[in-house]
Amino acid sequence: MPNEPVITFDVAGAGADSAQGTCPTSINESGEVAGSYLDVNTVNHGFVRQPDGAVTTFSDPDASSVPFDGTLVTAIGDSGIVTGYYIDSSAVFHGFAGVPPRISTIDIPGSGTYPFAGTRVTAINSATTLVGYYYGNTSGAGFLLAGRVVTRFDIGESVEPFSINSGGAVTGYFGDSTGSHGFLRTPAGMIVRFDDPAGANQTFPESINDPGVITGYYYDTNFVSHGFIFTPSL
Repeated sequence: MPNEPVITFDVAGAGADSAQGTCPTSINESGEVAGSYLDVNTVNHGFVRQPDGAVTTFSDPDASSVPFDGTLVTAIGDSGIVTGYYIDSSAVFHGFAGVPPRISTIDIPGSGTYPFAGTRVTAINSATTLVGYYYGNTSGAGFLLAGRVVTRFDIGESVEPFSINSGGAVTGYFGDSTGSHGFLRTPAGMIVRFDDPAGANQTFPESINDPGVITGYYYDTNFVSHGFIFTPSL
């Protein structure tokens, strides 16, 4: 099978200097691509690129204009809903979701209002269930948001979910006194903890597919990263 041509693109308004430019993060089944771009001031803004090349850009009006702050996109669902978070002028994080240019702020009750606290939305599945995490007055917690219903879950000192499949299984990592570890949260709410055997207590799952296979990376004792594929036996 011949190689297909690689399509490259840059969002209008993206800067062309070091640490600037266009950074896609997600593509849905329709071929819509979503991500963020850094402008000439190194501030993040969101974008969605349609299969025909048309691009919609957006930023939350309350997003900070400090370099490397702004509006950051994490995922786009098959429905066209885009997720992510923005950083305000007080360095507090706020999640969002919506079909750009219209997005709605998501602040999970209990989210902190001090610098680097707040809500991050990290993924969305085909059922439009959102997943993410928040930091409040103590440690961080993960959450699922289905409609208006919030389901929280704690594992260790902090938990950061990064992916949800169509069945509602979630993966990510959590931290405790021994390091960072992987987890799987089943649709029924059961938590499975795991580490790569050679991970030196530094395991970071990134994605789970519909059959439930997880991929990510771990650091060895020399702090070299390695990929892994893990199929949980439930």
